[in-house]
Amino acid sequence: MDILFSSNPGRGNPRTVSIYAMHTDAVQKMNWEPVYQRMPKRMEKANRYRLEQDRLLCVGAGLLLLEKVGIQKESELRFNEYGRISAPGYPDFNLSHSGEWCVLAMGDAQIGVDIEKNSSGNLQVAPMVLTGKELAWMRENPVERFHILWTMKESVMKATGQGMNLEPGSFEALPFCFHLPIRLQGRSWYAVSGKLGNYCCTVCASYPMKTVFQQIV
Repeated sequence: MDILFSSNPGRGNPRTVSIYAMHTDAVQKMNWEPVYQRMPKRMEKANRYRLEQDRLLCVGAGLLLLEKVGIQKESELRFNEYGRISAPGYPDFNLSHSGEWCVLAMGDAQIGVDIEKNSSGNLQVAPMVLTGKELAWMRENPVERFHILWTMKESVMKATGQGMNLEPGSFEALPFCFHLPIRLQGRSWYAVSGKLGNYCCTVCASYPMKTVFQQIV
């Protein structure tokens, strides 16, 4: 993943956040038996999808939970009132998928990740989710900059545990684009954004971080 922006200060001891990305081509070639055996509900969900791409992303997320987080069985997973997934006793983690990619970010606490494919078709929602300053910054390169800002916002929303219940227009992610943390809900939030081909991906955490990226093949 090619880094675009990082809001981490150049001092102190940042904590490591691991990012794992899996393409649907890789999912297709993998052994799904662990998901069948240890995550039967996820496999049932995957098999209900009409599109093969959605099925692969669902299975890929399960494989990442088993192989990288270390989940032993589906019953260990918990969901908060907003639907955020966690597993007590394991590192904090967050999942995102878009198009051909499934991504997992894992760290100490309050992690959020979002990946989106750059598409001009998404620009119509910009006025509904971005602030005036963000819209002005976006105009120089609308498609790329919108997805940078949107993945920044959604990763923050997911890291807080509230997801879409936190109104995206109620806070500004723009400081991340100038290598600064933001203040929200009484604490500082940090972000790292990067490119994965024609996709934008942002990871957010409640502490300064250094990221380690691995593509699963």
